[in-house]
Amino acid sequence: MYSPVLQFIFVVGILHGLIMLFVAMKQKRNTSKSQIGRSIALMVACGAALLITII
Repeated sequence: MYSPVLQFIFVVGILHGLIMLFVAMKQKRNTSKSQIGRSIALMVACGAALLITII
């Protein structure tokens, strides 16, 4: 199923997850493991959904 709007949303989700991860890693003192986990989970979920829409 080809939907450019969905693909754009998933790519933005992946980028948002990456930005959240870099911000969390930059704040070494106040970084919680749940924040890192959420950013990784967002990237994985959006990446998998993007692959599903492409295939």
